[in-house]
Amino acid sequence: MLALTETFRWNDGDGSQWLFNVSAINAHIDAHPEQWEPIDLGIDYDLYAHCAKNGVEQWKLDRIDAATCRPVLAAERGDGSHILIDGNHRVVARWRAGFAEIPAYMIPRTFWHPTYGWQI
Repeated sequence: MLALTETFRWNDGDGSQWLFNVSAINAHIDAHPEQWEPIDLGIDYDLYAHCAKNGVEQWKLDRIDAATCRPVLAAERGDGSHILIDGNHRVVARWRAGFAEIPAYMIPRTFWHPTYGWQI
C-alpha cells in the first residue's frame, strides 16, 4: 500500500514559499516524545476564522474529541510569531467547544530545514 505524505505549503510575506512535511514531523514527535513538550496555544477569533474558512469539513469535526485531541503543529517564525501547519479542524473543534487554548507542538525554525521543511 502506498503511504501518503501530508504536507503544508506556506507563502511567507517576503515572497518565499515553504513546504512542510507534516507526516514526517508527526512521526518524529511520536518516535521522540521526550524531546517535545506541548504548550498551550491561545485560540482567538482571528485564528478560529482563519482555520474555519480554509476547508473545514463537518464530518471531520464530528470525529474530533475537543477535550483530548492531539496537539496541533505550529512553526516559529523568525519574528517571534508562528504559523499553524497542522490542526485547522482541531482548532475549530476546540473553539466551538468553548476552549480558549489548544495544546501545540511549537516547531523551532532551526528544525524546519532540511529534513522537515523546505524553501521552494
